[in-house]
Amino acid sequence: MKLISLVLLISLCSCSGNKEVPNSPNPKKILNNSMRVTVNGDLCNQETQYFNELCASVTICRPGTQDCQTIKNILVDTGSFGLRIFSSELSLDLPTETLGGKDVAECAVFGTGATWGKVSIADVSMANE
Repeated sequence: MKLISLVLLISLCSCSGNKEVPNSPNPKKILNNSMRVTVNGDLCNQETQYFNELCASVTICRPGTQDCQTIKNILVDTGSFGLRIFSSELSLDLPTETLGGKDVAECAVFGTGATWGKVSIADVSMANE
């Protein structure tokens, strides 16, 4: 029993803190199909973090233009789909997707609630893609 408690204690201690991995890759050497992410790091909002928050940044542009904005604090959610950005975070005026002359909107349900909003069209860049 003491051995199990010691192993558990060591495991918990080794996971605490926001430490840099000693063998982390040089960001300049990241491949084109790779994207830099951080866990509670500089890509996350430092004021509203929660435990093990995985964040990235994306660049969105008005379609076919160089009118772009890079947005940090994008939560990487491997159990979800699409890219959702609060309109309050956008300085760009993106065109809305329409169908039959009417705006298209989407509702997505999550374990903690739901999100609802219009579907906009944008050119999205992540890493070098």
